[in-house]
Amino acid sequence: MLLGELFQAYLANQLAGKPSYRNASRIINQFFLPWSARPVEALTRGEVYDWYHSKLNTPAHATKALIFLRAAYNYGIHYRDLTCLNPTRGIRRHKSPKRIRRMRLDEWQRLRPVLLRAKPRDRAYIAVLVFTGKRPSEVLRMEWELLDPSRGIWTNTKTKNGEPEEVPLSAFVMAWISEVPHRGPYVFHGHSPSKPLHDANARKIWATMRQAAGITKGRSGLWCYDLRRSTSSDLTDNGENLQTVRQVLNHASLEETDRYCVPSVERVRRALQQREEAMLR
Repeated sequence: MLLGELFQAYLANQLAGKPSYRNASRIINQFFLPWSARPVEALTRGEVYDWYHSKLNTPAHATKALIFLRAAYNYGIHYRDLTCLNPTRGIRRHKSPKRIRRMRLDEWQRLRPVLLRAKPRDRAYIAVLVFTGKRPSEVLRMEWELLDPSRGIWTNTKTKNGEPEEVPLSAFVMAWISEVPHRGPYVFHGHSPSKPLHDANARKIWATMRQAAGITKGRSGLWCYDLRRSTSSDLTDNGENLQTVRQVLNHASLEETDRYCVPSVERVRRALQQREEAMLR
């Protein structure tokens, strides 16, 4: 079996219908096309190690690619009778700095009027991200038939773990969704009404709104995915317990959720001030 054949079998049998399918396809095209014609047994751990450590300038992307390669080989060993060892075994992941960026109140106050002027589809898409904390890839695949306006519920069937979940939508968010033209199965469709908006075009929507709101870009700027961290952090700042936040984010463990909860500077300042006042009485 060639590596390209292994990758396609893994995509078709393990990731088909999941939001991670498109990301995995992108990883193959970005990192592994030069290896696609090689037999799976020919790839050595030394080659993988050298490749991985040549990507120190983009550690997060390289780590995602390494995880994909490891999963593809594990699939081949368990389900395709590969007899070779996994060439990613024993390779330690790069340490990536924890991202702590979240949307500040002043940024939301600048973003809100931008949303009000935006097209109904774009406005509703960003609103769902801001007020539900769902992954952008899942929101893009929201279908009209899975919305229940009477209950304010969206049944999200395109989750990362493959298990459907019921997502509460406020009357405010439902009102904005209802303004989106109904032209196909997907709420947020692209040029073809039969297909969801491509994630690259969705990122452009966010970039345009962010710029119009005067929100910084770059590593210190506010990324679209940071809206998910903003939701979890705001909830914990307001006293919500971690178990509820885990359910909002649809995480498998509380440890994973805890990494998404970043206390606001104001909350930290308040805690330090209270401690200081108690010590100086």
